[in-house]
Amino acid sequence: MLPPNTTAYLQPQDAGIIASFKAKVKQRQLQNALEQINSVMNGRQDRLNVDIANATALYMAVVTMGDWAATGDALFALGELSFPHGDSVDFIERSARLGNPSAQHHVALMHAVGFPHPSTNLSLATSILHDHFASTAGNAPASKTLGYRAMFGQGVPRSCAHALVYYKRAASIVASTYDIHANLPSYPRLPELQDDARYSTAHDFNKLIFLAAAASKTKNGATLYRIAKLLLAQPSPPDYTFVRKLLSQALAWGHLGAAAHLGRMYAHGWGVAVNSIKAREYFLMAPPGDAEALHGLGLLSLPSDTRLALHYFQAASKLGHLNGIYHAATLLTSIAPQQARRYFEAASMSGHVVATFKYAEIVERTNDLASSFEAKCTKVVALYKRVAESVPVPLLDVALTKFQAREYTSAYYLYRLVAEEGNEVAQTNAAFLIRQGYVSEPIDRDVYLSLLRQAARQGSAYAHLELAHASYARAEYAEAMTLYATLTSQAKFQTSTSAYVFVSSALFSMGYMHEMGLGVPADRRKAMEQYTRLSQVERRVQVPLALWKWKWWMQDVVAAAMDTITVWMALDVVRPAKVAVDQVWVY
Repeated sequence: MLPPNTTAYLQPQDAGIIASFKAKVKQRQLQNALEQINSVMNGRQDRLNVDIANATALYMAVVTMGDWAATGDALFALGELSFPHGDSVDFIERSARLGNPSAQHHVALMHAVGFPHPSTNLSLATSILHDHFASTAGNAPASKTLGYRAMFGQGVPRSCAHALVYYKRAASIVASTYDIHANLPSYPRLPELQDDARYSTAHDFNKLIFLAAAASKTKNGATLYRIAKLLLAQPSPPDYTFVRKLLSQALAWGHLGAAAHLGRMYAHGWGVAVNSIKAREYFLMAPPGDAEALHGLGLLSLPSDTRLALHYFQAASKLGHLNGIYHAATLLTSIAPQQARRYFEAASMSGHVVATFKYAEIVERTNDLASSFEAKCTKVVALYKRVAESVPVPLLDVALTKFQAREYTSAYYLYRLVAEEGNEVAQTNAAFLIRQGYVSEPIDRDVYLSLLRQAARQGSAYAHLELAHASYARAEYAEAMTLYATLTSQAKFQTSTSAYVFVSSALFSMGYMHEMGLGVPADRRKAMEQYTRLSQVERRVQVPLALWKWKWWMQDVVAAAMDTITVWMALDVVRPAKVAVDQVWVY
């Protein structure tokens, strides 16, 4: 601030300098306020414990600065913070009117499902319009939603070409900002949870801490190393100081595998200052053939010697290191394009996000005369879709929290919102809440069946099974048998940890239909084949399966006996009548 009584001595040209200075000060204050809001909202993992009052006060400070873009950001942040309660919808709508893309997409989702709020009536046209504005402004979820609608004909004419445009736009945004060291988000499917409180990252973290304490008492370096790796794999950023302590202790107790991960921490600056010298020392300390150490040495060599870096990356890729495969592919792009394509494809098949995007671009550019446009487009869209869906979805975390807090209606609508983006987990969970009666509000059965069909189309085992059960209940046995067979024939369902929940039920139903002749000729041999497959998925039915054979044997014995009795009762056995005859003896 200028001292008093000095403005009279200023020259006219100084006014512009002062105005510029004030604008910079105001902009700096604005940035500081927004940073404080972000720290308030993101500084804690539990959203319910966020200091809303403090965030609101900071938001009011932003509003008074008169910056409409910053005001829109703050309004959306506050709306997202308390959504779906309180004035959250009003905050989000005000933010959307100021042009905030995230808020516009949020409003689009609410109109798509008819969110229970006076201003968000069910209107697919309004939803698509808001998503169009948000997508044009660079909002990846909005582009993803429009791509899903175009690919599967959800409310718009099906067009793979349009889906390709939108999904590529969303995938480009994700790939440009994606951290290849981040862990892919994972969200539970409610039908696979045996208990509401079973899924808890905090509970898992506490168990790891307990195991770490026990391992420290026994000086078990191998266990400490495994716990440190699990902590590094947590969805949320771990406490790097604690992890480094575990790794250092494991290394001190003779577990050399910990050295590679200590090298990673110094190479990337995880909880410590970046120190390439220390990182290299730790990488060289790791056992020969350690994939993580080889990849780390490749990263350290990359700025000065690309040939040496490629050597390390290829060595790491042979050991299955995903980032090693990706970096090797990147270096091979200019010198061996075909080999680079194979590397990108291999990394993509293993779930590497950025490699999947690169591979999709290569496939899109390739002129494949043997394939039709539709076949090629479908393949490329599937790749871009995987990339677009590889980022965290905050609403899914909130929905799970609401479900565990027994706020089932809120959880249902949150899952419905994300389901509009084409998220299979959200579609499955929304259908599950309807099916199990968690939602007290009257729900149109067409909505339930639509959610099931959308989820089944994207590979939901629960949706496949429920659609099959629905067909069976309507006595549409041929369709039910087809759906059951589709579910039981896919290897991914048979090898999953939840296979016994869905596949076993489908196998039993198929066996019963063959046994009783429902929609197919009665055939005990085929029924026994399905029951035997059932025993391989669900081992607890092996003893009942043996009893099943005895049941059939007893049924045959009883049936034969009943047939004999019926025949004897039905036959009219005619016996000769005794006639009194006076015998005359002739002498």
